Amino acid sequence: MTTEVIVWGYGKLGRAAAEVCLDSPGCRLAAVVTGRPDEADGLPPGVHVARTLAEVAASRPALVMHCGHALGDELSDVLEACAGLGLDVVSSSGLFDPATQLADRGARLQAAAEAGEARIVTSGVHPGFVLDVLPSTVLDMAPGWRDVIVVKPSDARSWPLANRHMQGIGESGELVESIVPYPLAASAHLVAAAVGCVIESLEETRIADYSDRDVVLADEVIPAGMATGFEQRCTARLEGDRTVTLVWHPTVDIAADADLSLRLDIHGDSWLRLRLDGAFREDPYLATAQRMLHVGVASRRLPAGLHRAVDVGLSWPSEARD
Repeated sequence: MTTEVIVWGYGKLGRAAAEVCLDSPGCRLAAVVTGRPDEADGLPPGVHVARTLAEVAASRPALVMHCGHALGDELSDVLEACAGLGLDVVSSSGLFDPATQLADRGARLQAAAEAGEARIVTSGVHPGFVLDVLPSTVLDMAPGWRDVIVVKPSDARSWPLANRHMQGIGESGELVESIVPYPLAASAHLVAAAVGCVIESLEETRIADYSDRDVVLADEVIPAGMATGFEQRCTARLEGDRTVTLVWHPTVDIAADADLSLRLDIHGDSWLRLRLDGAFREDPYLATAQRMLHVGVASRRLPAGLHRAVDVGLSWPSEARD
């Protein structure tokens, strides 16, 4: 059964979502929803372009790939709107672990999904998959582990200007350190759930990076003394004297010899000694889109409701290729 996909938002991530959808067997790009339809170029014939989701939702059950950057209540409203139209939805924005991020533990979204017979799931790569699904999968190979440390540098020069400033890059250091738009605590809770351990204590901090010179980017100049990035660190102490440390370090001030490799280190009393290294040349929008599509399609075999990326599993449903 072919999965029809509606891409909602056609910025950098939305274009990547359309690209991976067009390249994925068992999926068909049915529509793109954007407030700037005149800029939705490069799409094949038959892909409907609309200003609102309601314009393309009435005649077909579909999976919505939400490619905006809504957070908090705004994101909840977006997800609820999809469910209200009977549409499954996957978003890259926030809410990687709704039960710990929402005051009602996700009850409102769960009710909306059940009423609309829809699935709501959030996914993505930054700061999601790399900092939760990946280490959760690897830890099964090291049952004697005591400490896991995951460090993810990001080259934020490829981020759209609005996204950088939403994270505080280009703003004052005081602002950077006072906001946490994407809490790594959500990923720590997913890792703890995956290994069956209770979190006994959790601490999360953000420390701003600065430059003593102006940093010239393609779309702005960040003056000396303003934040060029940050190190966001979350340390979760689990029962059984285990520790999960997650570090996200995006920056726009990249030295020629900068080490941008992902590092996943596991320590403990286990036969496995593992260090996984890998680097993205720039922020991987295509990887985020691919992960969204995979999780969104796979979630359709789950009951209607609010789901996490770790609930979905790794396999593509075989019926997606029928």
